[in-house]
Amino acid sequence: MNLDKCPYCGKKIIIGATQCPFCGEDLSDIEPPEGFEARTQSGPQPGPSEQVPPPPGPQYAAPQNGPQYYYAPQYRQLPMPSITEAFKTCFLKKYANFHGRARRSEYWWFYLVYYAISLLLNILAFSFIDFRQFFDFSSNSSAYELRESLEMLRKSFLYNPGYWLSIVVGLAFLLPNLAVCVRRLHDIGKSGTVLLYFLFGLIPLLGAIFILVYGIILLVWMCTDGQKGPNKWGPSPKYVPIAPPQS
Repeated sequence: MNLDKCPYCGKKIIIGATQCPFCGEDLSDIEPPEGFEARTQSGPQPGPSEQVPPPPGPQYAAPQNGPQYYYAPQYRQLPMPSITEAFKTCFLKKYANFHGRARRSEYWWFYLVYYAISLLLNILAFSFIDFRQFFDFSSNSSAYELRESLEMLRKSFLYNPGYWLSIVVGLAFLLPNLAVCVRRLHDIGKSGTVLLYFLFGLIPLLGAIFILVYGIILLVWMCTDGQKGPNKWGPSPKYVPIAPPQS
């Protein structure tokens, strides 16, 4: 029998091989061809024309039952989104989307726009109020006059268009803020349910300390780079895998 090829898969193999490196079939019980001399380390070595060619396709691993070869995954970084792209993604495309992942730039660009809008609306709301007309800081001010001043201040807020506009905008940004925060936690491999820990802030006295400490921890998480590979919340929005080398 000609053992230049495997009798099972037909692939070219070295003469005298005891196992096919392609299909893994055992060839030890098949007699070698007439006149064949076993090659050992001290005997003649196979020439260049007798070398076994590598199997075709990407070399993620060798055939079954053979030596294993693995390539460490390599990634390339996608360009950072602009501030307008990040805002459109969070406020328009993923308004209440708590699934998937969000990279750092997407999170911080969106929050920058949100805080800028909030600051402008607060300045607008307070610009309609002249606080000097409500309070008389002289020593002759009575408690009745002070209560009247506070009542006038309260009414000035109720009839202030900037005040109500800031409330409406704050409610409109509530869901996108929570959604992008949850997706940012997914990007570093953490569940969005960790935000529920802020409920401990309702505990009297100790709650304020807990919110301060946990707020610092959450800030560090928001600044942490995301996982390069995919996790259970989806692929990375920042890194994409590079194709393995071809044989």
